[in-house]
Amino acid sequence: MAHEFNLFEGYDKARGCGIYDIEALSKRVVAMASGPSEISILEGVVSHLLPVDTSIVLRCRPSILEERLRDRNYSPEKIRENMEAEALNEISVESHERVETYEVDTTSQDISEVADAIELIIEGRGSRYRKRLDFMEEVIDWY
Repeated sequence: MAHEFNLFEGYDKARGCGIYDIEALSKRVVAMASGPSEISILEGVVSHLLPVDTSIVLRCRPSILEERLRDRNYSPEKIRENMEAEALNEISVESHERVETYEVDTTSQDISEVADAIELIIEGRGSRYRKRLDFMEEVIDWY
């Protein structure tokens, strides 16, 4: 949605990515949700900051995340930043502060297993995903 409607407030040269305009995105979500077609699922790194009722945070052990991001040709700096954010539960903490939040550990699951977990949550049968995941022990190995 941010790309489709150019909802950025700038560009971060160091990270090589746009800076989301959360206020403009929020207004777009509200407008779309009250229109003829209701939004059911928003996907993205800032979706938990938008006007949503529930958040599903996909989590991954930082060591495995590193491999995945390396395979996507992320820069070493971007990989480290993402690993640190995951280890410190950054998005998870922000999400839990704002809305009902579920966490799905994608570390050793394939895409169909993750989809099944999301489906259970949407159907109201995902209580086991209400627990908070913690990957902080991996940080100790970094030092």
